[in-house]
Amino acid sequence: MHMDKLNETRSFPLVDDMRGDTIIVAAPERIRRRRYFKREARYIIFSGGNWYKLVFASIFMMMTMVSVKYICGSFFSVFNGGQNAESYFTDILYLAVIVPLLYGFYAYNITLTDNETPRFGVMFDVFGSLVLLVRAYKVFFTYLWRYFIWLAVIYGALKAIDIYAGTVLISTLSLAAAAVFIIIGLVFLQRYYLTLYVAIYNNNMTVHEAVKHSVSLMKGYKFDTLMFQFEFALWFIISYLTLGIAAVVYVIPYYVLANLQFSKFIFNTNSKENLTNE
Repeated sequence: MHMDKLNETRSFPLVDDMRGDTIIVAAPERIRRRRYFKREARYIIFSGGNWYKLVFASIFMMMTMVSVKYICGSFFSVFNGGQNAESYFTDILYLAVIVPLLYGFYAYNITLTDNETPRFGVMFDVFGSLVLLVRAYKVFFTYLWRYFIWLAVIYGALKAIDIYAGTVLISTLSLAAAAVFIIIGLVFLQRYYLTLYVAIYNNNMTVHEAVKHSVSLMKGYKFDTLMFQFEFALWFIISYLTLGIAAVVYVIPYYVLANLQFSKFIFNTNSKENLTNE
């Protein structure tokens, strides 16, 4: 199946009207829509021998992450520069290798959603281009600093609750307020959900433009995408309980491809609406 068949086969209505961040689609229809994207992801995984390719790519990713972490840690421990210094340098080198590889892994999965024959070398193309390498780092830090600010605010709020909450009632209300703030923050951060997708598909766009485009396209979809992420919680728990085995043989490809299907739907739907308006 191709995503182009979505308009022919889906049972949920077209989103012709959006008000603020609320899509005019009934809740059961939203659920059906999310199930459709997950079903499409499973179809891609188990068709045309893709499962073997995806498992190999996932295992390669996991092994590389573990190996780079170990090698960096072993290298800096020789200098005895102090545990903190060793940790910082290890993390920097680790990210320097892993971030471009993750960018390539994402691009590799995009070829599958486009019904193209995946080339394993796509995962390494970013290392052969300084422009792509810088682009991968920019996309990563675009996410990083926004999530860091959100986590810092939450940490400060919880710390203040711990210090100043005097009674059980105040503590309960404060924690409830913090929980609401966390959810609102998570919904807000979904504005950047399409940044990586847009950046890979539009090489002529700067990362800043890709961020702005993502914010524009995500109007009406933020809460829906957050619910979509929560639906994979059980799979992540299973991955943890199986020591990562379930992650590499199924969960990682399933999660990435399902989110790519959702991303493609949002991107294509809004692009068509923009062309119609023009």
